Order: sequence, then C-alpha cells, then structure tokens
Amino acid sequence: MTMNTPEASTTTAKPAPRAPRWRRALVAVLLVASCILAPLSVISVWTRNQLLDTHRYVENVTPLASNPAIIDAAAADATNTLFDAINVQKKAKDALPKPAQFLAGPLTNALHQFTENAARDALRSNAFQTVWKHANTRAHNQIESALTGGGKVISTRNGKVTLDLSAVLFQIRKLLDQRGITIFDNIPINKLALRFELFDASALSSAQSGVNLLNKLIYILPLLLFSFLGAAILLSSNRRRTIIRWGIGVTIAASVFALAVAVGRGFYLDSVTTRSLPRDALAATWDTLIRFLRGALRALMVTGLLVAFITWLTGPGRSAVRLRTTAADAVGGMGDRAEDHGLDFGTFGRFVHRYRRGLAVGGLLAVTLFLLVANHISASRLLWAFALLLIYLAAVQFISHAANVGGETDPTTKPTGRG
Repeated sequence: MTMNTPEASTTTAKPAPRAPRWRRALVAVLLVASCILAPLSVISVWTRNQLLDTHRYVENVTPLASNPAIIDAAAADATNTLFDAINVQKKAKDALPKPAQFLAGPLTNALHQFTENAARDALRSNAFQTVWKHANTRAHNQIESALTGGGKVISTRNGKVTLDLSAVLFQIRKLLDQRGITIFDNIPINKLALRFELFDASALSSAQSGVNLLNKLIYILPLLLFSFLGAAILLSSNRRRTIIRWGIGVTIAASVFALAVAVGRGFYLDSVTTRSLPRDALAATWDTLIRFLRGALRALMVTGLLVAFITWLTGPGRSAVRLRTTAADAVGGMGDRAEDHGLDFGTFGRFVHRYRRGLAVGGLLAVTLFLLVANHISASRLLWAFALLLIYLAAVQFISHAANVGGETDPTTKPTGRG
C-alpha cells in the first residue's frame, strides 16, 4: 500500500494552469481602472458633501472665523476701510496747533495701529462668528451656482470670492467709541461696506465641467469601482493575489492624488497671493476647505494597505500561517495558563467559548458598521478601529481558552462515528 506523504503530494501535484495572456491583460486593466476609480469616488463624495452642500460648506469654513491669519487679514481690511472713508491725517493736522502739526503723521500711524488692534478684538468675539456664518451662507449660494453652471458668481469682485462683513465695522466703531475714539462716528453708512476676499474664484468657471461630472457620477463611480474589481477577481487565476494587488494599487493611486493636492496647494498660493489676499489667509482657507479631502485620501491609503495585509494574513502562505499560529498560540496559551490558575470567567467564559466564532464575526460587523455610519473616515480612525478589533478578537480567544468547559465540544465541530 502506497502512503501519500506531504513530500509525495508536493512532487506529484500539478501546478495550476496559467491563464491566457489576454485574460491576464484584462484582469490587469480592470484592476488599474478600479484603483483609479477609488480616489475619484472619494473626490466625488467630497465635492457633493463639502463644496455643493451649503450647510456642510458653512460648517467646514466656520473654524476660519477664529483663525489668526483670517483675523489679521480681516482686521487690516476693516481698518483700511475706515481710514479710506475719512482723511484721518488731515483731521489730526487741523486739530493740532500749527507748531505741532508735524505730529499728524505719527498720530495717524498710532491711531491706525490702535484701530487695527480694536478690530482684532471685535473679530475674536462671538458676534463675528455669527456674521461669518451668514456671510458664507450667502456667498456659497453663488459659488454653488458657478460650480454647477447654474449662474455666475455675483458675490465675486475681480474673480475673487468676497464676503460681506460690513456688520463687523459697526462693532469695531462701537468698540472704538468705548475706548474714546470717535473720529469714525460721522462716516456715512454707505461707506461702511467691508468686502473681505476669501479666495480667488477666477478658475471657478473652468471647473464647472469637472464638478458637474463628479456630481453626476457620485453613485456611478463606486458602482464601477466594485464592478471592475469583481470582474477582475472572477477572471483571475489567483484571486487572493489579485485582491492583494488591488489593495496596494489603491494605496498608490490615493497617494498620487494626495501628492497632486499638496503640489496644487503651492501652485495656487503662488499664483493668487496679492496684498488683498495674503498668503497666510489663503493658505488657511485652502487647508480648511480640503482638510476632509486629505483625510479621506489618507484613509483610502490605509484601507488599501489593510485590505492587502488582511488578505495576505488569511492566506495559505507559510509566513502568514506561522504568524497566525504564533499569535493564536500566544493568546490561547495565556488563556490556558489563566484557567490553570482558576480564572475561568464562569458562565460568561463558557458562553464565549461556545459562540466564539459568532462573536468574532459580530465584532468585525460592528467595526464595519461604525466606519460606514461615521461622518468622516480618517486614517487614524481606521487604524484605531483595526487595533480595537484585534484587541477584541484577542480577548475572545483568551476568554475562550480560559473557560472551564469540561468535556464540552465545539458546537461547530461535527461528531464522527461509524455509520
């Protein structure tokens, strides 16, 4: 009688037939297309949620109201508006005796600095937060029309998106009155118009087609992404390797898009920075507007790596099997030693032991559900979710081994016997 040893099986086993070249090429094309569609899907969701939704857009830019760069720029604009409406130096010169008229210039400069400091104080108030929200709400209605091709951006001036912050000037003037500065009290209301330039909108018209396309394809892109991936897996002769390559490809594609966003930031700031649009304020606006996009792209990178790693870890490779076995033996061994010392968790431990597979699947489903309902999926949130899942699975393994089950058998194992 011939014994089938592992060595004999290895030598006699036929290698899996290699797929035809056209099939391998088609799998590669489908994988590449699916990987490229992954960051495009993220960008389309970000466009719909953060650029075209007024409520979320205003919620997104609300932190700018307390940004130091924005406050400094708005304070400078407010001060210049007040000084442009009245010739402070002439009034100071007229008020001074002739021998002291040479002090008009220094007094004007000092008042300018005093007014700018008062403006900063006013802009740090809660009232300015409300003004900022209302101004951005009104401006966004026009930005949305421009991005979707529904109309022109009527809240722009010379191609720049401007916010009407005129209400802030009245607060600044009131604050100056409290500090004994009344020179601005007689400025007509029609000259107290503060238009704060938020960012350059000259490229909005050229972005209409791209934004419209992403908005229309928001549901189609993810569908195509998973359709291409599913087709590639079905056609592949090594499906596990195909999924691993997809995960790595998604990480690379997301990294390329994230790099393009980072490079685009520098080009944008270099091209639009002016005296009325300071670089620091523009950078703060850019970073605030796209912070969720950058977070989503980073999360996509981590997702790709996790998919590749988990697929490899659950595979039949020698290293993966050794790693799984070592981890399971280490945690299980601690549970066995805990049982030897009398820690068996009682009824709870026996429950965990009996339903450990269901509890493991339940933990995986709970983490997946949490990520699906989360408002913003970030790389750190993904890593924390994965780490907590590993801790949970390790705890299930530990308690299961520590449980004193006596002669109880695993309910998932079928008893064997003679028929």
